[in-house]
Amino acid sequence: MKLYRTICLAVVVFVTCGVAHARKNTVGTSWGLSEIGISYGRVIKENTFLLAGIHLETGEALAGRTNFPGAAASFTWNTIFARKESGNGNEIRFFAGPGAAVGYCKDIRLKKTEHGLHGTYFGLKGRLGFEITYARNVNIVICVAPVLGLHMAKDSGGNLLARYYRYGIMQTIMPEIGISYRF
Repeated sequence: MKLYRTICLAVVVFVTCGVAHARKNTVGTSWGLSEIGISYGRVIKENTFLLAGIHLETGEALAGRTNFPGAAASFTWNTIFARKESGNGNEIRFFAGPGAAVGYCKDIRLKKTEHGLHGTYFGLKGRLGFEITYARNVNIVICVAPVLGLHMAKDSGGNLLARYYRYGIMQTIMPEIGISYRF
């Protein structure tokens, strides 16, 4: 019975200590016209945070041009360049940052005679947006996150095709909305 009490006390102390210091981690989800995903964020300095995410590339699946979505992972190093704090502990932050992305999905086609092929892509990812942080440990984010990259796929003849990742450029005009919890 003493061991049970000791473990419970240790858990309470651990959780309480986690609440007492500044909340540096976030876990959340994001939705957009082109993707649905989950993310993990970590504050590095007062004006710098990292964001890593795993998401499904749903653009071509929602358009009916493929039966399954693609998958991708991304990472961005973001800098807060402006902030406005309210009197009740809420804050609006404007941020931007570079990063990288890699994934497997079907790229869009530009002509009806072209076939969008499933393949691997990788490239540089940017993120620009704003975040509303509430005193109750919830963040809401609205941003755009384009990818400037290379998409590689094999055609029906087995030839490797490499071209710029068209869907990544299209993400410039497709905002994503996210919600996350700070802990």
